Parts: sequence; structure tokens; C-alpha cells
Amino acid sequence: VRSSFLNMSAEHSREHLLRAVYEGVAYNMRWIIEIIENEFKFPLPAIRAIGGGARGCPWMQIIADVTNRRIESVHDPQEAGAVGVALVAAVGLGIYPDFNSLKKVVKVEKVFEPKPQNLEIYDSLFQAYKEAYSSLRSYYMKLNKKRIDTCM
Repeated sequence: VRSSFLNMSAEHSREHLLRAVYEGVAYNMRWIIEIIENEFKFPLPAIRAIGGGARGCPWMQIIADVTNRRIESVHDPQEAGAVGVALVAAVGLGIYPDFNSLKKVVKVEKVFEPKPQNLEIYDSLFQAYKEAYSSLRSYYMKLNKKRIDTCM
């Protein structure tokens, strides 16, 4: 994962930069989803969001729009990792009979559906994102080599 701010000018604000970060993460997610679906033939019609970022409604909506996927945020998303580990252990101990039975325990609190009116623009921007990455890839490699060389 690499990042760059491209096409900036003095008229851009902190809010623009924050949105660019949100969109950049969402584009990376879309790229990974495409690989999973195309290479492994594993469909991902919805994404379950966990962690503190899952509480951010604007970010979750951006991810829904960029990935064209339903985003589900669970109750107490910042604790979901620990809860998930505990539930896996509970299945292993026989407290729950199987993983399907956990669907009753995990509660989706918010759902973000992709907005159809944003699909075309995000499709276009995603293609531009991939082109920008391809253009910058060799530059990133040079920067990383220099950084690695100086750290040794």
C-alpha cells in the first residue's frame, strides 16, 4: 500500500485531504475485492466493517460507493476483533454448536448501501487511481530501496 496526494492546489483544504485518504483506502479495498473475486472466485456482496473506523458514517458511505458493496457496521465495532476471537473460542469449546449459530450473537447496527448516482464517477476515478499507481510504481520502488539502504 502506497499513498500520494495528486493534483493538489492551494484551494484544497484539510477536508479535501481527509476525503482523499478515505477514498484512497476505499480504492485499495476495491482493488483487493476485485482480486479476491476474479482470482479466487469468491464473491463478496457485502463487507462487514469492524474497528474504530467503522463508526465513521462518511467513511463507510465512501467505501460503499467506491466498492459498490453493502457495508455493515456491527455493534461496538472497536471491540469486534476481541469479540470475534472469544466467539471462535466459544465454538471450539462447544458453547455454540457451529459458526452459523453466531449470526444471532453478532448484531449489525448500521448499513450503508452504495448510492447508484455515484457509481459512474467512482468507476472512472478508480481507473484513474490504478493508472496513477502504475505510473508511480517504479518511483515508489526507488524510494523504498533508498530508505531500506539507509536503514541498514
